[in-house]
Amino acid sequence: MVEPTDRDWADEDGRHWAEGPGWDRVERADRDAADETVQGAGEGTNQGSAEEADRRVVEPTGRHWAEGTGWDRAEQTGRNRAQGTGRDKVEQTGRDRTEQIGWDPTEQPSRDRVEGTGWGRGERGDRGADVGTDRDGSRQADRDEGAEPCLALAAQSQERLAARVVIGEISIDPLTEAQVVEHVGAALEAGRGGRVVTPNVDICRSVARDPALSELVNTADLVVADGMPLVWGSRLLGTPLPERVTGADLIWSLSKLADRRGWPVYLLGGPPGVAVSAARELASCYSRLKVCGVEAPPPAFDRTAAGLERVLRRVTAARPKIVFIGLGFPRQDQLIALLCRRLPDAWFVGCGAAIAFASGTVPRAPAWMREAGLEWLFRLVSEPGRLARRYLVDDLPFAARLLTGCLIEGRRRRRAR
Repeated sequence: MVEPTDRDWADEDGRHWAEGPGWDRVERADRDAADETVQGAGEGTNQGSAEEADRRVVEPTGRHWAEGTGWDRAEQTGRNRAQGTGRDKVEQTGRDRTEQIGWDPTEQPSRDRVEGTGWGRGERGDRGADVGTDRDGSRQADRDEGAEPCLALAAQSQERLAARVVIGEISIDPLTEAQVVEHVGAALEAGRGGRVVTPNVDICRSVARDPALSELVNTADLVVADGMPLVWGSRLLGTPLPERVTGADLIWSLSKLADRRGWPVYLLGGPPGVAVSAARELASCYSRLKVCGVEAPPPAFDRTAAGLERVLRRVTAARPKIVFIGLGFPRQDQLIALLCRRLPDAWFVGCGAAIAFASGTVPRAPAWMREAGLEWLFRLVSEPGRLARRYLVDDLPFAARLLTGCLIEGRRRRRAR
């Protein structure tokens, strides 16, 4: 990847852009005109038609292609033309709960035909030649071969869901960071997207008070413990989690994966300039990393339908494979839930302050403090005005109650044996 230059600016929406050969080179006047086109097209029509009229994709060379004219026609027809106009009513209204928390293996054969990209690759390549000549079963064999990776992933997902560790109101996957990266890589290779939630004590506290947030977290494809108290609680229960897996670590390990596989990534969140700086830092470590977009939306962008739609459209047009969103819980995860419907073959990570950590604008605790479960103390000392009430008044008493409950439940389980 060509590293962007140091010239960058924020437009009137608060979005931060870097001028350079590796970034989106569309001028602001161009972009504004495109937005007006969509708004005009969107009135009286469905949302998918408006997006199709506007959607532009930026390649790493800076070339722009309008989706619908520059894309592989086989991909467009295979992808189910109902994307944006319904795609599948079950998916549009929530994607089916079993799909969100894993996926149902029985869904895969039909999914091969709907997706067109990544699913049933043998079928897609031989579709034209096999029509009318598949009495010997060759077409079915191609379909079965293409579905094998998907069914294997489905079986692994079902096993993983059964092994989740319940701590408070949250069910956590007992995975290491390396296993998370492996799972995401295998899913992307199979054409399958998903979302990762990294709960800490503060998220657990929010989830305990709101059933809707509980469902938002527990229906994620991967839920891994960002906070050390959750790891301690799992040990007290007698079902220990292997390690702490943070968004601040995943932004590096998943970017490394994207660098190796050539998958584009997108960074969204933080004050103006932070995502650009984070992209530069990541690109300096992973020279082939393709950053297809960065954005620092205004603080209240999601309070209006127009502001939310602008962000959704920009991310969708970039066609990333891995998206890191650092807006804080639950805003980042609510945005991710919407984006999953538009980019079903991408992975999303709600990563909190990870973008700021990666940029170097916010210091991270030294390794020994992270391993000892003292990163919260380092952050408290670094940002006392912002974090004192959250950590000392809200989270600390909740963590004590959570660990006490895990201790009592762990003893009960041991006696029951």
